[in-house]
Amino acid sequence: MLGSIGPVLDPDAEITVLRDTYSPQLTALHAEEVDAIILETFASSQQAFEVTRLSKEIAPDTAVVVQLSLDEAANTASTFPAASELVAVAVEKGADVLGINCFSPWDVESFIDEATQTETVQTGKLLLSAMPNAGGFRRIGQRFMNHVNPEFMGRTARDYMGKGVRLIGGCCEVHPAHVREMAGHIKSVGGLDTPGSRPVASATSRVGPDEKRLNGQFSRKVIDGEFVVSVELLHPRGTAILGTQEKIAFIGEVGASGLVDAVDVTDSSRGIPFMPLGDFISLTRSSLQISGDNTDPVELIPHFSTRDVNTMGLQARLIGLHARDIRNVLIITGDRPKMSPTYLRSTAVFDLDSTTLIRYVYGLLNAGLDFGGQPLSRSAQPNTSFTIGSGYEPEAPNPEHELEKLRRKIDNGVDYIFT
Repeated sequence: MLGSIGPVLDPDAEITVLRDTYSPQLTALHAEEVDAIILETFASSQQAFEVTRLSKEIAPDTAVVVQLSLDEAANTASTFPAASELVAVAVEKGADVLGINCFSPWDVESFIDEATQTETVQTGKLLLSAMPNAGGFRRIGQRFMNHVNPEFMGRTARDYMGKGVRLIGGCCEVHPAHVREMAGHIKSVGGLDTPGSRPVASATSRVGPDEKRLNGQFSRKVIDGEFVVSVELLHPRGTAILGTQEKIAFIGEVGASGLVDAVDVTDSSRGIPFMPLGDFISLTRSSLQISGDNTDPVELIPHFSTRDVNTMGLQARLIGLHARDIRNVLIITGDRPKMSPTYLRSTAVFDLDSTTLIRYVYGLLNAGLDFGGQPLSRSAQPNTSFTIGSGYEPEAPNPEHELEKLRRKIDNGVDYIFT
């Protein structure tokens, strides 16, 4: 249970006025044994930290969450301090959590990016919160647009979580639909993507380049740093035999040409249901009489979306692909379902995003461990041997964030990137 307190109207109110105003409120809230005090939409950081100090005088062990409003502070005579300065003062005054509310998602993210560079936040002495409003118009290319729809807020919440924010919500014009999307995106990622939350085997037990070279000529060339060519293919939808045969024939022609190293097959692009990729690749191999090893004329790479199944399902599907000698996967988060009105409602899962799943495949499956850190089998070689790919969008609306995701994918063990 949190006790919420807002700012006074006068941004220049004296400390004595603050004490007279807030002491009765704080005393009453602490008498009801609230778990924390949350200070919301304070334009003045000085006033917010003074109230923090008052709260700690009354109940030293009760947490205080300080949330400031950059928007309102910009309209006052004082200059809003840098995030690093606010972090330092927040700790000095006894705050347990510091954040921004009632400001646009992208400006809240800017504050988070600066605050996370401080040692205080990095060491966990001060936690961060983020409760943006729905934002206003921003320049995207040559247009001014507002794209703060529920899906955007869901992705934003997940991004905040990935940056280390531990209290996430919404302010003005953030409605139940937004909150549902936010909850869906971060429900599991927050626990699963915490550094150190899963054991990672030593590098000596993980498969290396020699094993990955055996996955096909694309994998071999990528590992050896050679030039590679891949053609993207949209796999079959529905039961049209002729359409499926035409796609398989195309793969055969591409392989026979000698000009292409791989065909990468999309995974439910735009969130429309297609034939499962493991089934299509197995059908293709059977029709073309190829074995699925490094002697094949072309390597078949499934895009592997984290959207449709939970964490257990993701691990199960990966093990199934590996058992069928499909050992090169291009891991993506995936588009949300965009079903026509004739479909039953389909809910995206997103237990993991692509960045996290890359870390799990590289650090666990390819090291012989399941997602819980237990051995995959009792055999001498329980490891999977996946070549791991992923994507990068150069024209993303937020290029800085996309670049940071790319850095994390590289750090987490990806072997190659498709733009």
